[in-house]
Amino acid sequence: MTYHYTHTLAKEHTAQALGLGLPISFKQSLMIANMVRSKPLIRAKAILHDAIALKVPIKFTRFTNALGHKKGHFGPGRFPQKAAGHILSLLESAEANAQFKGLNTSGLVVEHIAVQDGGNVWRYGRRRRIRAKRCHIEVVLAEGKADDSKAKKDGGKEPHEEKKHAPQMKKEKKDEKKTEKKGSSP
Repeated sequence: MTYHYTHTLAKEHTAQALGLGLPISFKQSLMIANMVRSKPLIRAKAILHDAIALKVPIKFTRFTNALGHKKGHFGPGRFPQKAAGHILSLLESAEANAQFKGLNTSGLVVEHIAVQDGGNVWRYGRRRRIRAKRCHIEVVLAEGKADDSKAKKDGGKEPHEEKKHAPQMKKEKKDEKKTEKKGSSP
């Protein structure tokens, strides 16, 4: 059975990884995916390592029923260690795929990450059955754009330099208006 990714990207500059039927919570995986999406791979891996080590929580914007706030100005959050571990292994697998394809692994960005609910697997029991947690996760890493190209387009100028000159011109115009008013009144 073939698997079709939900997002089609240029396959030349991307690396993919897929986890089917992972035994982790769909809700926790979705919150982790939202926090990791569009981040550089190094930063995404650091976020997951911090969540596993109980240093920095994963922010929960959905599924927050009776969920307490964490220290600081963070809001509701949790430390989903099991889900973070599985997603971290997927990111490392995608990184290995990128290295095999010959991509620059230092500039990879998490271009696409999607979480879908898995199939129905039932826990064994006599009284009643209990649904096991399963989900499918797909990860696509892409080569990030180099920062040098931005500097070449701007001509090496910093945007702050132009902003500093603009307010000074306004002050000079105000000073000219004041001198004109003072000169015309006597």
